[in-house]
Amino acid sequence: MPLPTLLYLACLGMPIAPATADVDSAIVIELQSKYEKQFDKRWKKVDRSDVDELLELADWAVSKKVPHKAKKCWRAALKLEPQNSEANRGLGNVKVGDKWYTPEEAEKVKAAGGAEGGDSGVGDGSFTEEKTSTGALVLPDEEGNRGRVDSALKNYEDEAEQLKARYVDELGCDDSEYAVGMTDHLLILGKMSRDHLEQYAQIGEYCYRRLNWLTFGKLESDVFKNFGGRNIYYIVDSEDYEGMVLFLQKEYPESINRQSARYFLSKTNTGGFSFVQRAPFHIIKAGDRTSVIANGMGHHWLQCLTFRVGREVNIKTGKSEAGSRGRGSMTAWLLEGIGMWSAIDATGRNRFFRTTEAKYSNVGDVDKGKDGDIVAIAYEVAADNYSGDVKAKSMFQLSRTQLRKLNDVDLAMSWSVVDYLIRGQTEKWQELIALGNRVSSMRIAMVKVFGDSAEKAALDKALKGKKDRLLDSTYQKVIDKFEQDWKQWVLQNYREVYEDPSKSLWNPPFQPVQQQGGQHGDKEGDKKDDGKKKKKKKKKKKRRRRR
Repeated sequence: MPLPTLLYLACLGMPIAPATADVDSAIVIELQSKYEKQFDKRWKKVDRSDVDELLELADWAVSKKVPHKAKKCWRAALKLEPQNSEANRGLGNVKVGDKWYTPEEAEKVKAAGGAEGGDSGVGDGSFTEEKTSTGALVLPDEEGNRGRVDSALKNYEDEAEQLKARYVDELGCDDSEYAVGMTDHLLILGKMSRDHLEQYAQIGEYCYRRLNWLTFGKLESDVFKNFGGRNIYYIVDSEDYEGMVLFLQKEYPESINRQSARYFLSKTNTGGFSFVQRAPFHIIKAGDRTSVIANGMGHHWLQCLTFRVGREVNIKTGKSEAGSRGRGSMTAWLLEGIGMWSAIDATGRNRFFRTTEAKYSNVGDVDKGKDGDIVAIAYEVAADNYSGDVKAKSMFQLSRTQLRKLNDVDLAMSWSVVDYLIRGQTEKWQELIALGNRVSSMRIAMVKVFGDSAEKAALDKALKGKKDRLLDSTYQKVIDKFEQDWKQWVLQNYREVYEDPSKSLWNPPFQPVQQQGGQHGDKEGDKKDDGKKKKKKKKKKKRRRRR
């Protein structure tokens, strides 16, 4: 079995904010080359007069992280069925009325007063915006939505119990202590009560439909379809960790092979790990579980939609420069932000901490959203008067910073940028997501969406001549202007909460689940947590006095 193509390993105290994979990029490129060759062999055998066979091969290519090969299948399918929804979506086309168009053609149709509507169009503005006081889109029929989650848990109950039986048999643990639940987009197994599991499922599904509604104008997007279908969470105590890894190797051989399992087993002193391969996984030993579920859903929802831009390809060499050994990536930074945004939007808080050498500096164990500090940091950075221990980076610097080197100021900016994109630049956000798996670099996507005519012309020149330095300098101009626009929006939208921390930007629909036995679920975890909380309070008090 090959090493998973791209691992996003947290190996930290909390898997919801996974660090970029510490895997040699040469291995990734080698595996991609391998799958490209396999695709070419399959392409010679596929029946090109059969749309279903072409779409199946496209799904295979996407699952093996060679989506550029999938385009060949989608184009062939469209020659047979020009209005095939799956092939059109794969190519990033937009539905206007009853017909599909390229994004450029769709804009011309709309400008000419053509048909409106459509069931999928990213950024087509076809859904009705019902605004709350915070300017966020309101989800339709939430009572019905929650009822459907309860029904899904019941519908998948037999399958979930079979999984639990295999798990208990493998680890030799007490099945009465564990609960397992499946919905259409989640799988959760852990040592918890049934009531808590049902609440976690509701929170995760809420985050899923909320992001879809804000981005696509619909509750379902099939974002995990090519990644195993579900976002998977395993929540265990430290003593069960090794047994669980061995169980997962047997249960999900396409995602966790012997080599990767050995790596995970070597990280027994961490809080877990998280990665995307055939299925998005979160393996959790420590942390606030409510935040894990919400943050993890937002993180992997975006990661699946932006897998290609996350490679951050150098257009001159054709090689990926993302990852812990590369230049850093704006995509990785935004993945942190979307996870934080989802958790705060759903529950009003986003607690996480890292327990290895890769700690966030300044305050370390950050309680984002509880006392408004995240808003205060973003506001003070925007006002150019941040006076904390860590100097704020420019957005261009942040988009080149490796994930392990981000601090709490960087993360506050990341969360705020996502907030700005979703609430202040909704159409631009939709366009950006539409490019997530169509271009090979977030730098290209940012220039296409936020650049002016001169900057877009420079982008075309850079792409035609494979001039990566020209792309980088053009991107810097665009993101510098983007940063100034973000600052103005923050000063306008966060001022009231900044001046009166008793107010809030959020009206979360869920309360965090209160766990017994501390965040770690054991006595030792309680003691560690108590110590960390005391240190955190002292550091926050010092920072407030400096302000």
